[in-house]
Amino acid sequence: MTNSKIEQFKKSISHLANCWQSLASKLEIETNVSLESRHRMVACAHDIIAFSNLFNNSYLKKEEEARKTFQETKDMNIEQLSTHWAQNSNNSIALMHQLSSAYKAMYFFIRALQDACCAIYFELTGNQGSTKSGMNRTKLNNGKKVREEITKYVPNYNTWFKSFTDTRNRIKEGVSQGCGYSEKDGLEINLHIIRKNESSATIDIKEKIKIEDITYAIEISSQLFKYLEICST
Repeated sequence: MTNSKIEQFKKSISHLANCWQSLASKLEIETNVSLESRHRMVACAHDIIAFSNLFNNSYLKKEEEARKTFQETKDMNIEQLSTHWAQNSNNSIALMHQLSSAYKAMYFFIRALQDACCAIYFELTGNQGSTKSGMNRTKLNNGKKVREEITKYVPNYNTWFKSFTDTRNRIKEGVSQGCGYSEKDGLEINLHIIRKNESSATIDIKEKIKIEDITYAIEISSQLFKYLEICST
């Protein structure tokens, strides 16, 4: 059974790789960009592309397990469900943790790429920057203005960046996985951020982290590569 969400994710990775290679070729002849900044960007892009297979496999394994579970338990009563969970929970939990870790890693890899691209942007445009330049370090290099410039070419970049960074920061506190099934949407595997305070921890079931969020972030990053290529000409 073909998973359209996974296929779209794989296409976005392929497109990212093409855009990265095109930009890297241009930067090879761009004397204004330091070798250190180029290596930083290449390393960040490679992290995403190399890890995408692990993310893909983790998602498909959890999806297969969840679909099998739905089919086996849809007609069970409470007692039968309890027995089924006791017999199968170890595998289910292991796959959940594996997928959760894969989501977290993709968030951190994609976010790191944005900072690497910021350093490239500063050097391409002749502004003062460094390999420590970052999209969110406004006190050091006015990253906000960089994001606003990028948004002129990449629609909604600034809004997406702030939301993506906020989610990246909050998943450090932990995530919970949820599965759902409907005739309209089919099987959904989402993560939910765990909100913690001094006395308790609660799961925010309204805020879902989905594979589509990762795919969109990769597509945004591809557009960012294209923008930097324009800046290099």
